[in-house]
Amino acid sequence: SGQYAKVIGYIEPLTPEEQEELGTTNDFVNECIGTNIPPEYYSSCQKGVTDAMTEGSLVGSEVEGVRVVLQDGAHHAVDSSDQAFRTCTANAIRDAMKRARPSVL
Repeated sequence: SGQYAKVIGYIEPLTPEEQEELGTTNDFVNECIGTNIPPEYYSSCQKGVTDAMTEGSLVGSEVEGVRVVLQDGAHHAVDSSDQAFRTCTANAIRDAMKRARPSVL
């Protein structure tokens, strides 16, 4: 069997005020409706967010001040797994951050 996962969403900056209000430097929001991504894989997506934020795509340092919003995706009854969704989410975030032209502060 293979590894299949698809995630759709976006990233956006968090203001220092939002970070203080949340009590964390990053945020994960699940806006999925329906079962395109089965609920048992939501925690794997969140772990993928943590993976991507722990080792950023620019210089491998921790990323702060980002909200990740999961909106939709897809799975396969046989080929999807926790690891597939974790890896897919982390790679999607790293790709999105590279496209956003980040800077090291």
